[in-house]
Amino acid sequence: MGFEDVERTLRSCFVEADDNEADRVWKRERRLHAERELSDLLRDQQPTARSRPTCWPRSSATPAPGTPSPLEAAQHLSLTAHRKGHPEAGLLAATCVDRLLVRERKLQRFGTLRPTVGGELRLLPVDPTVTDEERAELGLPPIAQVREEVANANRAAALQVAEEGLPNGVHLRRVFRAHRPDDVETALAGRDEAVWRDGDNIIFCWRGSAEAVTAWFGVEMAMESLDGTDLWMLAVRIRGLDQAAFSYWFLPSRSEETAPSWDEPSGTWRGLAAPPPPERACPLRGELRTVDFDSQVLGERRALQVYLPPGHDPGDGAPVLYATDSRTSADLIEPLIAGGQIPPVISIGVPFGPDLDGDRRAQEYLPGFHSERFEAHRRFFVDEVSAWAEAELGAASDRRSRAVFGVSTGAAFAAAMGVRHPEHFGAVIAFSMGMTPATPAWSPGQAPRHYLCAGTLEEGFFRGTQQWAERSAASGSDVVHRTWVSGHDVVMWEGELPAALAWAFTGLEP
Repeated sequence: MGFEDVERTLRSCFVEADDNEADRVWKRERRLHAERELSDLLRDQQPTARSRPTCWPRSSATPAPGTPSPLEAAQHLSLTAHRKGHPEAGLLAATCVDRLLVRERKLQRFGTLRPTVGGELRLLPVDPTVTDEERAELGLPPIAQVREEVANANRAAALQVAEEGLPNGVHLRRVFRAHRPDDVETALAGRDEAVWRDGDNIIFCWRGSAEAVTAWFGVEMAMESLDGTDLWMLAVRIRGLDQAAFSYWFLPSRSEETAPSWDEPSGTWRGLAAPPPPERACPLRGELRTVDFDSQVLGERRALQVYLPPGHDPGDGAPVLYATDSRTSADLIEPLIAGGQIPPVISIGVPFGPDLDGDRRAQEYLPGFHSERFEAHRRFFVDEVSAWAEAELGAASDRRSRAVFGVSTGAAFAAAMGVRHPEHFGAVIAFSMGMTPATPAWSPGQAPRHYLCAGTLEEGFFRGTQQWAERSAASGSDVVHRTWVSGHDVVMWEGELPAALAWAFTGLEP
């Protein structure tokens, strides 16, 4: 294995947020193997007069005090190789720097990280202050060339899909589609944005001035400008388009803007055979409360969101839904109560804390990101909030009447609570799991029931949810596993929740 092979391996082992546990383990093993190969390549090499690149961050040039992480060690070794004059080592060193920066939620410097998402390359955001001259010091091409290479590779892949169709087992890909401006104007019918179907493809169109435009529909994909116009286009082929349901946003990037607006989606797409929208209560007959909760475990105050059903009596011992991300889903719960599908249910939306030094949500929801914060939040969620709800609201205290619910990272936390506290939660509702817990070791009859759901268009989350469905079923859980033609999307989560709630609380007496 040469320097080029090592660099390619390290770049391909970039861990993404939606990687499941198996993906992370596989990438870590390949990365460690590549780092050992790199160490062998550097053995017995003699130094040269090559100087340290001026663009190199001094704080990252050598491993941190103490035992360096594998990535820091690889960075140090590759920088040593670059100083010794190895022509391939500059790219490897730049890749290590970019990976360290992105891991710290910072912009990459050199543009080496181009993960494959949805079958196409995606260039992660690049620090605009780094010049092409600085890249050249490491033997890297200009950033404009990198962007063009990414665009050409994606166009070639899109053309292949247009000619050959979707590969087996693939549910979504960009497709090459030639657009005539007059036809697009006809489809827009005077609007500035629209989504429509064209055979097996769905077309996204946005009109306006921007440096770049992204379409988000539970999946993030870059749009392309239509030459000579202010129109931006994206054509996507989706397997099972008739069953598809998703919300969508158009997110233009302009120099005067710092972040796109996520306030409201531009619209919602539903295929002819897609699930209908869920019934919602408007206005609510029950009560919504915000409760400022002083947590002894966390040492801070958190604002709980609480829904109490109509006519709530604290003496009834009502079943209770404990949800992550402050979700009460009150407008979805109340029609089920009114229709007799579930008994009166209390819903408590538990928040994560404000970001302090990184992704606080991940630190509190995902085991392994920050052990102290995860453990404190676990105790807050399971012990403190439950004890308060039972004492103040009359919430049920038996496991059969308690369910835990989360989506995305919150789904991983919900599943982890089912593994760690099967005596506390009788049902786990987890949608779009990216990271899964370790294989559970429930005692016979102890496993909580699981209701799982994910979309075919959210590839990593779809795999993670499927993996957890198989693993928990093999460990003795009663599992319902539902699939939508959707992405990482609230349309799917809210659309599936009523069925999950009916499943979780069926047979419980009011």
